[in-house]
Amino acid sequence: MLRSVVFYMQFNLCFLLTYLFVSFSRISKFMKDKEQSSLLITLLLAFLHRGNIAQDTEVDILVTVQNLLQHCLDPTSFLKPLAKLFSIINNKLSRQLLCTVFQSLSDFESGLRYITDTVKLNAFDQRHLDDINFDVRFAAFQTITSHIKEMQTVDANYLIPVMHNCFYNMELGDMSLSDNASMCLMSIIKKLAVLNITEKEYREIIHRSLLEKLRKGLKSQTESVQQDYTMVLSCLIQTFPNQLEFKDLVQLTHQHDPEMDFFENMKHIQIHRRARALKKLAKQLLEGTVVLSSKSLQNYIMPYAMTPIFDEKMLKVFPFSG
Repeated sequence: MLRSVVFYMQFNLCFLLTYLFVSFSRISKFMKDKEQSSLLITLLLAFLHRGNIAQDTEVDILVTVQNLLQHCLDPTSFLKPLAKLFSIINNKLSRQLLCTVFQSLSDFESGLRYITDTVKLNAFDQRHLDDINFDVRFAAFQTITSHIKEMQTVDANYLIPVMHNCFYNMELGDMSLSDNASMCLMSIIKKLAVLNITEKEYREIIHRSLLEKLRKGLKSQTESVQQDYTMVLSCLIQTFPNQLEFKDLVQLTHQHDPEMDFFENMKHIQIHRRARALKKLAKQLLEGTVVLSSKSLQNYIMPYAMTPIFDEKMLKVFPFSG
């Protein structure tokens, strides 16, 4: 009985929210109050950040945001919240609309054009809308990489949209796009070290943006995705070895001998190399020759240890009894 009541309430709540979002998309173009428009955009973007939302609802919300941006206090202040959606929204129609909304920010401030142009990382073939336009995306990656190379100061407004688009391209299942995306992320990491990133910038770009997504990526049951994020993690550890987050993980790396490097082994194509590296680390942890914090174990080692549970190929070379 209780389950039925809860289900009924959830169903009605979903129906009510859907009705509200449809209504907002229709009436938002008539809203003129700047403060109310800004507040509503903030609430709607926070809702989208939750993820796992139906495409129709995403579209209704983005249409509403697009309308409200015309009358809010400062449209450009929503650049970063909108940028974060590039690694959350996967539905094609919603993503195309997100690109349009993001590009519209440069209509309010022309100086943002170099940032809004990063939406080219989402390009589709105009003749065959279901096909990715690889030429445009590869050209965009080249332009972005060049821009990062020439960067003289940390530009979070530029880097955050680029990073979230990289996360998306890494998980599409195309090797060429994921290679470009992971290389782009690593170029960002290395450039930040050269520019002597401040603690505030580190928290925003690395801790709250990159690491948040990286931890989820390491848990991916798609082998190639986990391996790409492993490469990025290895780059982070080697680039920022003195950061508290990576200090104890440094002992698992080996710059001069890849076969002794735990992370190099975990992204190796040969399954037995990965299994052997996990067994070796387990032995070292039991013997106390390697000591890792509970946070490091949970965030950066457990995802690899859990892989054999879901991967039949790895179970054959890494039985739990061994």
